[in-house]
Amino acid sequence: MPEEDQSDCRQCQLEGDNMHSSDGVSCVACSPGTEPLENRSACISCEVVGAAYVSSTGAQCTMCGSGSQPDTERTACVNCIEEGDSYFYSDQGEA
Repeated sequence: MPEEDQSDCRQCQLEGDNMHSSDGVSCVACSPGTEPLENRSACISCEVVGAAYVSSTGAQCTMCGSGSQPDTERTACVNCIEEGDSYFYSDQGEA
């Protein structure tokens, strides 16, 4: 993103951990359930990062812990017991 006086560029990461710029002009936030690519040019789904990953803010996706799995939007981890059956269990944080 250009500085106000157009003298230099400012990295979107300085604006926030969930920011990216697809046009090089303005920084925008990634949606929950996604994270910015390393070069901050776009966002990718946490599902692409890994089967057990979520992001509530659009910042870096994090892995769900044992006994939980991502919700359908990839924005939070839910306990396997919440699935309605005590037989559900995940030792790697995925369905």
